Amino acid sequence: MSGAKMYWKVGELAKMADVSVRTLHHYEHIGLLTPSGRSEGGYRLYDQQDVYRLMQILCLSQVGMPLADVQQVLAQYPDGILGHLKQHLKTLSERIEQMQVIRDRLQVVMHKIADNQQPTWLDWAVNPELITLYQKWCETDDFDTLALYESYLRQSAVWQKQTASFAQLQSAGASDELLQAQAWDIRANFEELTDFNLYCYAQVWGEGVQTSFATVSTKTLNDIAWCWEQLHLQQWCSMLPDEAGTVLQHTHHQAIVAWPSIVALLDALDKQSVEPLQAYTNMEQWLSALSLANVQHEKQLMICFLTEPALNKGLCLNDARRKQWQAWLCHVLTRSEVAKGRK
Repeated sequence: MSGAKMYWKVGELAKMADVSVRTLHHYEHIGLLTPSGRSEGGYRLYDQQDVYRLMQILCLSQVGMPLADVQQVLAQYPDGILGHLKQHLKTLSERIEQMQVIRDRLQVVMHKIADNQQPTWLDWAVNPELITLYQKWCETDDFDTLALYESYLRQSAVWQKQTASFAQLQSAGASDELLQAQAWDIRANFEELTDFNLYCYAQVWGEGVQTSFATVSTKTLNDIAWCWEQLHLQQWCSMLPDEAGTVLQHTHHQAIVAWPSIVALLDALDKQSVEPLQAYTNMEQWLSALSLANVQHEKQLMICFLTEPALNKGLCLNDARRKQWQAWLCHVLTRSEVAKGRK
């Protein structure tokens, strides 16, 4: 009859909601879902409002909420459940975003295998936490374009010739000076070829590279990085007093390892996506670690950075980053002189 109220028996509701009768009995026992009526034969009867409440219970339970909390949230309806649903939607959106990144990674792997290419260690990184770690210093665009840069380097005659030449010179027992000069050119050329892409820089020249990149072996990449670092250190030491140079020999490597974090801060400053004070604090900590907190050495290091352009080579500093870096160095030096004049 039109307008008649619809009821479901416990078995019917259990089947419709894909839960067990025992679950509905438990919900009734704890006061979470009480049937609105009983039939003449004593059977439980659930109306449309009961069904609606059950759907809410199941939804919140799937989010992982304990039944005791579900009861409290439903007692605050609609405000209580709305807030939790918003949080659940946010969590789902984050998971979807992670799954999309994983999908993209797998597509890269599939394309490389189909083209008879060897996927890199990064290509197999489908763990969301690992991907997040990779992305911590980089913009999303940097991450997404890494495969493009690797493909470009693979096809670059200059890159292939330089890296192959380095490996040949090393096998032939070439002098450290020759290998260091070759490594310096390779590093500078790499920046131009990858358009100073920070993620690509960190992947290839980061600490303990564990995979080949653009057909260059892991050993060759590590050796190039080491030779470049030694020449960079020599340039530093030639511009500093002996005492400061001695300190730098112990701190230079770790400073280079941490350098990508400074580059990321320079990008953030340029885009105004970080509080300047926070960025400056981290940059000061980096410089302090490089000089072992010696104020005079810090000043000497900053002056070298400002007056010797060669020291900025191979550090992924494009024009925008270099301007931010030099502006900060000038600010610190000026502040130091002002403070000195007040004493």
